[in-house]
Amino acid sequence: AVFMLCFALLSGYRLFETGLLYFAIHLLRDIVAAGLFLKRTKAKHSDGSIMSAAVAYISTLFSLVYMAPIGAVSPTMQLVFNGLSIVGFAIATLAVIELGDRFGITPAKRGERCKSGIYTYLRHPMYTGYVIAEMGWVLINPLNAPFFILSLTLYAARVRLEERVLSGGDTRRG
Repeated sequence: AVFMLCFALLSGYRLFETGLLYFAIHLLRDIVAAGLFLKRTKAKHSDGSIMSAAVAYISTLFSLVYMAPIGAVSPTMQLVFNGLSIVGFAIATLAVIELGDRFGITPAKRGERCKSGIYTYLRHPMYTGYVIAEMGWVLINPLNAPFFILSLTLYAARVRLEERVLSGGDTRRG
């Protein structure tokens, strides 16, 4: 919960700095996530590795490092950016809410795998939502492309780590 509140503070700072809707929605998601952490179910299975934790926390923080647009952004591009932000964070926030007390940042099995709500349609809706929201950053500032590629790589790593934990496998190699 403390980390998510720190992310919320960072989101609030970036909102104040840029005035972009993306950070307002990010702030809301961070506050909802912090609240869910307070009533989280204890993990039944977790790999507990430093690598898994690092990938999870870095990818969570990474969505806050994108560079604001250089110069003026056309109203059409601003509309597309805001649309992607709203759709992406709506999907991610619905996923967080659907997980409820099973929500966590690091890979862990906290009860049965979620298969209701948005999880009926997407296996990893949270990451899908983040990718949609973050795509707009490349549109309004092409210099964000390397950040986006790194972000995609981190989300793919998180999916692999989570799948191993959720299937009962060990993510550490011996």
